[in-house]
Amino acid sequence: MNWLLINPTQHFLNMFPLGLAYVSSALKAAGVDVRLLDLGFVGGGCEDTRSAIANAMREAPVDVIGIGGLYAEHPHITRVISWCREANPHAVIVAGNGVASCDPVLMLPALGADFAVIGEGEESAVALHKVLESGGDPRTVQGIAFRDKDGTVVVTEPRTKFIDLDLIPMPDYEGFQVRRYIDARPGSVYYGYSFVDNYRGLPILASRSCPLACTFCYHAIGSYRRRSVEHFFSEVKLLIEKYDVNSLQIYDDLFASKRDRVIEFCEDIKQYGLLWEISLRVQNIAPGKIDGPVLALMREAGCRSIGLGLESVSAKVLASMKKKITKEQIATALDLITQANINFQGNFIFGDRAETEETANESLDWWRRNRQYLIQTDPIWAFPGTEVYVRGKADGRIPDDATYLASPYPIVNLTDMDQKTFDQMRDVILMFRLYLNRAPAQLLEIASGDVVNGISTFNTTSLCPHCGGKVSYKDIACWQRIICRACGGMFDIPIARLLGRSRLPPDSTAELERAAAALAAGDLDLAFKLSHTCFEADEHDWGALEIMGTALLLGGEITRAHFCLRRSLDVNPDNGSACNNLGITLYATNAVAAALLFFRQAIHVEDSIPEAVHNEAAALNVLGGDDHILDFVHSPDRPQLPIDGLKVAIPSIRLGGSNVAHHPPFRNANDRLLRAVQAWIKTPPPL
Repeated sequence: MNWLLINPTQHFLNMFPLGLAYVSSALKAAGVDVRLLDLGFVGGGCEDTRSAIANAMREAPVDVIGIGGLYAEHPHITRVISWCREANPHAVIVAGNGVASCDPVLMLPALGADFAVIGEGEESAVALHKVLESGGDPRTVQGIAFRDKDGTVVVTEPRTKFIDLDLIPMPDYEGFQVRRYIDARPGSVYYGYSFVDNYRGLPILASRSCPLACTFCYHAIGSYRRRSVEHFFSEVKLLIEKYDVNSLQIYDDLFASKRDRVIEFCEDIKQYGLLWEISLRVQNIAPGKIDGPVLALMREAGCRSIGLGLESVSAKVLASMKKKITKEQIATALDLITQANINFQGNFIFGDRAETEETANESLDWWRRNRQYLIQTDPIWAFPGTEVYVRGKADGRIPDDATYLASPYPIVNLTDMDQKTFDQMRDVILMFRLYLNRAPAQLLEIASGDVVNGISTFNTTSLCPHCGGKVSYKDIACWQRIICRACGGMFDIPIARLLGRSRLPPDSTAELERAAAALAAGDLDLAFKLSHTCFEADEHDWGALEIMGTALLLGGEITRAHFCLRRSLDVNPDNGSACNNLGITLYATNAVAAALLFFRQAIHVEDSIPEAVHNEAAALNVLGGDDHILDFVHSPDRPQLPIDGLKVAIPSIRLGGSNVAHHPPFRNANDRLLRAVQAWIKTPPPL
């Protein structure tokens, strides 16, 4: 029987399908005839994908189709499976990875597949092939699910004996034409890989599974196992010698927990001159464990980024999530990573069943006091197979299957908050993530770069807001976030702001200048009409959206103003006048704490914005000072506040844009203070 393995993923990062490549190698090692179809390099349209599938079916006989991905990709995978059925109605379709194995009883019918491989796919796929080829009973294959003749999903016994990772064949790099992935330069358009210009990286595994059991996470690949260092580096040598790889994405859920393993790894990887990124546990980064000296060794050996699962600083929520970490451990880990000049990436996730207004505000207030870390804020996703999903189904929080499956990112109110408050929380954390979680740098130079993966890019030189260093990057996207190659801090390059309207038609700019003049003169109707004409010509015209929103705000239409100003900040989030005016719309709805942060963001990005300074003082007066935990999350039914004492910022239309305000780098300031204290201790001044 002949297999066709299909990688359905289509996105600009072009992530190499590591799991599918492992399955391909295992099947080929067992003597199976395997062909590969990679939709990641097919045109983005449905008809292109459909034609590619039909052509693959015509090229050679296909008896079994294997396809995999994550749950969030299930709408696209379902479409791909339907096109496979259309092109080859007689083929057996096998789905794998999280999209099928998370909950095969739910997902097999939804996907339209015949079989699911649950968890690790190498041995199960080979065993399934033998049964299909011989006409045997699939019930004898461990670790799969299938639909019997009447459509009932049958789940076989789990595969309990897991193979030694050193015995699994290396991924089928050649079959998936890995050079296409390496040459795609995702570092140009994704901040996570911006630590080198000529990014030539690949994912690689040093271990599988995770020994922990966080309630929002799904694991179906057995016990936690690690490859030997020797076996791992045999693959590393292959990647360097054959494909000229210069970076590794070590995709382990948990790279290491022991200090000795990290030190051994660093000593071995030094010789290859690679840059690499990993994920660690918060509690393992601490004095006496993976501490300052070990992190310094990691930096020296090429580590440029560490992912951490933070999730919350509330002890109540962390216990509910089974995280087994504390707020104090989070602070220690982030401080040690920062001191080592390594990038940190992590999230706070909101909406666990123990989440309340108080716990959410505790985490958001910690976030606003530690904004230099640029921690992402996201809602919790109740994916099938996770404990939060099982609990949600049991207590009726998760809706019927059809409603649930209609959303690839299932955000469900698992908390005891009423739905209005829950929705308000979701909106607040979205605003934090999109508009406030930024550290815009001063741009010193900018020039057009290449077109990478269909995206126009730029070459820039900026001042890092963390360390103050001068850093240059090639071929970055206009919305790019950057990792400083000196200090590891993340920052944002405000290209959209600096370009201003220079890339829009001159007549559009003239029209918008008339709209701005009308706004300044108090003719709100004309200002809205003229700016709306510009918006209709280009829905990404952030200047037009800002004038529309400001005119609506001055006219007392708070809800519509809020919508337009957010749309403007979606395109250019580093615009102080839009931040100020959006803050006023929040203040009006009694979201004063969030308004305060927007006023401060306006002050941060502008050299001078007296309106925001005035409004900040007004918001502080209402809050009674901000040294307590601010209530960003609250019931939206609170009475609205009058805004007649606040000052609206009138937008100015700049053809060439402008730079953001320059601020002293916070790391240098802290370092100077520390050095001064240390010098005083060594040589105290005379009394």
